[in-house]
Amino acid sequence: MLIEEFGNTMRESTQTALHIKDEPVILKYWLRFTDINQAISWEKQLKGWSRKKKEALFTEDWERIKDLAKSKNKLSSDRSSTSSD
Repeated sequence: MLIEEFGNTMRESTQTALHIKDEPVILKYWLRFTDINQAISWEKQLKGWSRKKKEALFTEDWERIKDLAKSKNKLSSDRSSTSSD
């Protein structure tokens, strides 16, 4: 159980704490933004990317990222054309 503090009162919570594995965290990629809104937009875009696309980003393999985006778009259009049959 967790103890949560609200002002001067405390109560018990049945939420469980998340445990981080004993593995080191390695920063794979970072980008500096001057505008917080651009940073948030970029982060939301990355959240929708596949693991393969993110791995290509880590090595800054822009051609691979383009290829993966094209294959995803082709797959999406193939699905939509078959669903209308």
